[in-house]
Amino acid sequence: MIRIPVSEATPGKKLAEAIYDKNGTVLFLSGEILSQDMLSEIARLGIANIQVQEAPASAAPAAALTETSDDMVELVNKLIAVRFGTYDPKDSYVAMARNLALERESRTLLSRHGKVPSTMTGSTVPAFKTQNPGPVPMQQLLRASADLGTLPVVFHKLVAVINSPYASASDAANIISTDPALSVKLLRLVNSAFYGLPTKIDTIQRAVTLIGTGQLVMLAMGATLVTAFKGLPVSMVNMQSFWTHSLACGVAAKLISKFAKIQNNDSFFVTGLLHDIGRMVFYHRLPAQSFYMLTESRRRNVSLHELEKECLGFTHEAFGAALLREWGCPEELARRISTHHSQITPSTTVDNMVVPAANFMAQSLGYGSSGDQIVSYIPTPSWQKMNITPSLLPEIAAQMEEQVRALRSLLTHPESA
Repeated sequence: MIRIPVSEATPGKKLAEAIYDKNGTVLFLSGEILSQDMLSEIARLGIANIQVQEAPASAAPAAALTETSDDMVELVNKLIAVRFGTYDPKDSYVAMARNLALERESRTLLSRHGKVPSTMTGSTVPAFKTQNPGPVPMQQLLRASADLGTLPVVFHKLVAVINSPYASASDAANIISTDPALSVKLLRLVNSAFYGLPTKIDTIQRAVTLIGTGQLVMLAMGATLVTAFKGLPVSMVNMQSFWTHSLACGVAAKLISKFAKIQNNDSFFVTGLLHDIGRMVFYHRLPAQSFYMLTESRRRNVSLHELEKECLGFTHEAFGAALLREWGCPEELARRISTHHSQITPSTTVDNMVVPAANFMAQSLGYGSSGDQIVSYIPTPSWQKMNITPSLLPEIAAQMEEQVRALRSLLTHPESA
């Protein structure tokens, strides 16, 4: 390992230690291959030196995978084959998503010289037969999980603001401003490519004015809940992978809602961000049941969602919605989360198609995992109802790439690396 000035670093070098911002949030993980965009971001933050791995003199370049490597092609094809299961490859949306996934996973493997990162595989649980521990009363789990080790006071204050008809923008700004770490996160969010505002926003009051009280409070609540979960002792699923998937789903949900011409669509980001919060509670509170579902999912090659009712008697989206209601979160947030795995029919509203479609994009493109290894299918009529053609999926994928990278540090913590 050697420490070098950022100005002398070149794309392709591998980080030997994680890079943090001034608030202690991980920006880039140890082992990541530096790109020009990463170096620009590091320099912008005023970081003078970084630790990189020095290639040994005897290193053999032939050991690394190349674009034409048969080994890499075989590995990527195996990943994609599992991910898309038995879905019809002639389905134009599935075909496009598969092509995008192949391209993205190939780039990922090339940047890591063929080494498969944990974020590409999600769970590390093996696939062998285990005993079903049996169902759990949902209300019992709800009572045991409602405090999650006591949510921050600022969260409860934000809930009161968003549910009060008399609360003002100043009330919201004042509450958020009492938490410096939360304020910094939100200011970074509104100044990122996710919002693309023409001028820099340097105060929470200004942020409230530009994006609205309700939307900023929802974002603040989402960021607070993510922080509350970051220290949970979960060993079966990679936490970085879980939150990467959640973030990508949130980004995709907002993008898709724009194509679907849904007004006031910022809340879809928070919905996507928190859509699997029920599953995170399962991993934390129900380790035996979670282990059974993860192993059975791989043994039977079925989705986790299919196993939840069989094992627990209820699903993660039903539990997640109940938990959000218990906390007093907005009903639209709970409702959308409660339906994100519901079967889409001709009577399903566009509003209730967005998060399932976003989940499809995040899963297809391999943005982390909340444990599932199979993509959740979206029928063609649903895409059409949202005004999205197969040719638009690459545009959505490209914007996801940019925005997820811009927002990743909002959710990546040292504890989850």
